[in-house]
This record gives sequence, C-alpha cells and structure tokens, in this order.
Amino acid sequence: MNKKKQIVIINQDSGYLMIDIANYFASSDRYDNVVFIAGRIVAIKTRLNERIKVKRITAYNRSNALNRPWSWIKATVQIWFLCIFKYRDYELLLTSNPPTIPFAMHLCRNSYSVLIFDVYPDGLVSSKFITKNNLIYKIWAKANKNYFCRAEKIFTLTDGMANVIAQYSDRSKVRVIPVWPSTDIDKLSDKMSNPFIIANHLEGKFIIQYSGNLGKGHNLDVLITLAEKLKNEMDLIFVIIGEGWARDNLVKLAEEKSLKNVLFLPKQPAEYLSQSLSAADLAFVSIEPELDKVCIPSKIYNVVRLRIPVLSVAREGSELYKMIMGNGMGLCFESHQTEHMIDYIMKLKNDKVYYDGITENLARYSEATTNNVRLFIE
Repeated sequence: MNKKKQIVIINQDSGYLMIDIANYFASSDRYDNVVFIAGRIVAIKTRLNERIKVKRITAYNRSNALNRPWSWIKATVQIWFLCIFKYRDYELLLTSNPPTIPFAMHLCRNSYSVLIFDVYPDGLVSSKFITKNNLIYKIWAKANKNYFCRAEKIFTLTDGMANVIAQYSDRSKVRVIPVWPSTDIDKLSDKMSNPFIIANHLEGKFIIQYSGNLGKGHNLDVLITLAEKLKNEMDLIFVIIGEGWARDNLVKLAEEKSLKNVLFLPKQPAEYLSQSLSAADLAFVSIEPELDKVCIPSKIYNVVRLRIPVLSVAREGSELYKMIMGNGMGLCFESHQTEHMIDYIMKLKNDKVYYDGITENLARYSEATTNNVRLFIE
C-alpha cells in the first residue's frame, strides 16, 4: 500500500484561488496532511477545508515602498525556518508570493513545485525600480535559476509569463494553467433590486466601473477624459471604486472639470463584492506596458465570472490583450484612442445583440476554466 503524501502550500497573501487549490488538495485521496502557510487569507464564501492546518506568517504590507519588501523578507525568513525545522518531510507548493521565496529554498531539502503569479525580479526591472545591471537583479536571477532547476513542476498563468520564466528554466518544464473565476461571486441579474445600485442612486444608469487599487500606473485618467467627453449622456455614469495613490488626483481632476457623471466610492467589503461588481454594465481593466509581459490583473477573472464586457487599455501583444481579444470579452485600446473607446461604449449601450454576444463569450471562457484547479494534481 502506497504511503500518502504530506504537503505544505505557501502563499503570503491568499484569496479564492489559493483557497480553491488548498481545498482540492485536502479533498483528494493523495494527501494525508495539508498545511497552509499564509500571512492573510481572504475568504468570501468558500472557507478552508477543516482538514487543512493553517500556519500564520507576516502579512504582506503594501502601504509603502519600504514596508512592501520588508514584509517579503520577514515572511521569507519565517518560511525558511518552518521548512527546515517543522515541515522538512513535507512536499511544498510554493508561489511567487512573497517573491523573495527562491532565497528560502537555498538550504531546504524539500521537494517542491512552484506556481508563479508574477515574475521577479523582472517585475522590478519592468517597473524601473532596478536595472538588469543592478547587483540585486544579478543575485536574484542566479537564485531563480537554482530555484526553478530544482522544482519538480512549474505552473504559471499565461504563455507570456512562461516565456519570461524560460530564461531561468527549460520552457518545456513550465505548464500554463489559466486562472478560473471565483464561484463565490454571483451575478445579480436584476439590477433594479441590487442594493448597491439602490444605495448609490444608480437606477437606470449605464455604469462603467473600475474597481480595485487606484495606482498611478493604471491609466485611470482615461476614465476622467471619457467622462468629460460623455458628460451630456445623462443616463451614463463612471463609478470608480477603491483606494490608492492616484485617488486624490482623480478626484481633483473630476472636480476641476465639474463632472457630475463620476462617482468615487471606497473599497467595498468582500461580502458585498457580488453587489458592487454586478452593478457594472462595462468593466474597465488596464495594465501598464512595463508589466504586461510579467503579470495579468487579477480583477479580470471576477469580470469573467460576472459576464461583464471589458473596456481595456492594453497594448497589442500583451497577455491581457490576448485574453480579452482572443476570447471576445471586449475591446482593447491604446490610452490615446478615446474616440474609439466612446464608439465602443455607445455601441454596447445601444445595441443589445452586440452586448449579449460578448456576455456569451465571457460565459464560455468561464465554463472552460472552471475545473482547472484539478490540473495542479494531475
């Protein structure tokens, strides 16, 4: 009789994706023990299987440019100690969260597989924090080569990320598993009874929504430009939800232009996401050109689940562009193509057949990826 395995799943900042993966491992007959090491676990509805043991580490702190890497380093040291002294006989499923985790594996003898959400240090180079000539990059790249070489399996989300990882490992070793939408977020089909719409007096409006981090590189000023050009469309409104560095500037721009068709709201609690996201008729998703090869915005998967057409600022050839355009989820533009964006918005608003065609494409993609969690064990 084969002895069943023990596995530790490690992700510093975890949401539905890691909960789904951990639960699938716990419900399989392959593992006797499943341990989940995390700094934070954000659950909407689905909770962790009771069989899973949770071990806490330092939570990811994204408050500023100093706290972010410091929280990575502290978590990495904690992971190293746990793998050396507590879970030395366990198989590991590691993620790129914290991204400094390759350094923790240098002296660990555990067998492990890796799941890459974001490719580092390439993400730091793309964001212009460091260059490839920087000593930090050279040390990190060397650690990556050892890290990926030792990994039994390498998983990532897109072909573009797989190609970036290929500089550290044989490309044939990397398996691409597209992310699936969360089943915890349900579409509220009756907009008239949606509490979010009622509370914010949005009845009868065509809602263009951005929900997420209001970062300076997210092209959100495009929404203000569009709002100004469409200010005479009285039944159309831009709803911007979230917090971040760019919020104050966006509010100031909207006020300077006396825009009445822009509504700013704070980040919504997880339990109300279905209500707030379902209110949208059109979702805005964007990615900076510097990062479009090494990551993909996670918010796109909620949009897919809720079957909301997408308006995106993403350059041709980016992973986000390929996902949206390749699956008929909406349209992508360069940031300066605001007149084309307006044509698209008005077509969606006025042509139900066109709108419904995009929602059907979104439904097909959602259904096609629903069972992808099983691919981590197969």
